[in-house]
Amino acid sequence: MSDVPIEDPPAHAQERYAAWIANVRRTPAACLRLELLTERPFSCEDLLGSRLNGAFWAGLQVVADYHPEERMRWWARTALSFHDRFRVANGLKERPVVLQMPDSPLVLEGNGVLTVGLLLIGDAAATWPAWVNAAAELDLRPGQFRLNAALLQTTDGEQDAGVLPCAWPGITSLGRLEAAQPLPPADRLAVQFLSPAEITHQRRPCTSFPTAEPLLRSALRALSEASWRQPGADLTAWLAGLAAQVANPNPERLTEKRMAHRENRQMVTFRGVTGRVPLQAMPALVREVLSLARFTHVGQRAAFGFGRYDLVAADTDVME
Repeated sequence: MSDVPIEDPPAHAQERYAAWIANVRRTPAACLRLELLTERPFSCEDLLGSRLNGAFWAGLQVVADYHPEERMRWWARTALSFHDRFRVANGLKERPVVLQMPDSPLVLEGNGVLTVGLLLIGDAAATWPAWVNAAAELDLRPGQFRLNAALLQTTDGEQDAGVLPCAWPGITSLGRLEAAQPLPPADRLAVQFLSPAEITHQRRPCTSFPTAEPLLRSALRALSEASWRQPGADLTAWLAGLAAQVANPNPERLTEKRMAHRENRQMVTFRGVTGRVPLQAMPALVREVLSLARFTHVGQRAAFGFGRYDLVAADTDVME
């Protein structure tokens, strides 16, 4: 257990936390699962998320310029506006899009299927029809893909987005997504990274997690960027103090993965960690925050698919 003292709860802490987390849960979300069928062999050894991210925005531009329906062109232009404005305020960066995809390297033969998850958050959620059409315009050379299926997670379950009328709202919320994927009934949980996570704590990249504090702080930031509302510095400090008491009985260095992609014609390299972080005696508030942030991802470059994780039952042999 960490020897970091738990700060006294700030005034009206429980009420303020309840109001903040309720706002996060109400945040609109449109969750798409896209199946792309390659018509020729395709391989990607670098960061696939970077290529997909760029291809989606380029596909939206095609829809905005050439789609025969004015309403669809308007949705595409609205979606593109989130890329252009990229709101930044109080240290937060707007998080309208989160990608979920297979890890690189990826090799597909002809007629291979690439499944991509796409979460649109906040105001971007209403533009989901344009993203479905953009998926049909993806340019991922040298491979050629066509949209094989598009499924939308609605309040009535997963439905075929290709047959839904464009007037269909198709919007759920982060809280409903969480309710549809409950945590395992276990006393001890572990954070299992499903894609590399680029998390910093005290200005240093995290390669191990002796406590849950860096994870909790990163999750709070991600949820604040998604809902565009912060819990406040004193409430954050109190929650971080709770997380600092959540010990990792096996605080070894995680596996680091280095990646590279091009930004503005320059090669940019960065790294993330993968693996499992077992945690003991997790308070309910910490568990709740980490549960919701499964959908927004944690750390940097969530739009490229970084920082995806799940909360799983910790293996006994890992915990002991």
